[in-house]
Order: sequence, then structure tokens, then C-alpha cells
Amino acid sequence: MERSTFQRIALFGGPIGYIALGLVHPMSDPKVGDPTGFFVFLHVVQPVLIGLMAYALWTLVEGLPGRAAKVARFAVIPYAIAYTMFDSIIGVAKGVFAGEAGSLSAADQAVVAGVLETDH
Repeated sequence: MERSTFQRIALFGGPIGYIALGLVHPMSDPKVGDPTGFFVFLHVVQPVLIGLMAYALWTLVEGLPGRAAKVARFAVIPYAIAYTMFDSIIGVAKGVFAGEAGSLSAADQAVVAGVLETDH
């Protein structure tokens, strides 16, 4: 089966791009007052890479018979939507929240820092 140029980009660019994103992603969430532009940028690019990987998975199982292939084709859409919503939106929100909190009073910054440090 001959692959289109976009399919090749998805098959190789999505995973390689997501690996690169993981390598440059900060090890911890941003703190109040930290420069957050790069952190937000990574989480804005992330949905594109997730979409490419979802399309790549769809391409890999396209035309394959069997239950596993059908499940993969069905599950790839909710995966892409849920993962994008969870990680990308939360990452952008945390970055913007931490960056904007830098202009608040010291007492307000302490409250924001407490909110950012909670895991629930």
C-alpha cells in the first residue's frame, strides 16, 4: 500500500516530534513568576502532535481485518480528544496562570503557588 506524503509525515513526524517535545518539556510545572512562554508554547504544539499520532495509528490499522483493528480505529478518536483536552489545556492553563500571578501581591502569589502545587 502506497502512503501519501501526509501519512508519512504523520507516521514519522508525530512520534519524533512528540519525543522531542518530551525531551525539552520542563521537569516540573511552572512556579509563580517564572517565564512561562516556552511552557505554554509546548502545550499549544502538543495537540498537533497528538493529532498526527492518532492519524498515524489510524493509518497503520486502516484496512486490517479483525476485532483489534476495529477497536483501534474506534478508540483512536476518543484518545486524541481526551488526551488533548487533559494535558494540553491543563498545561496552557497552568502556564498562563503562573505567568500572570507574577504581577500579584506577595500574599496573592502565595495563594496561587499553593493552588499550583496541589495535584488534585
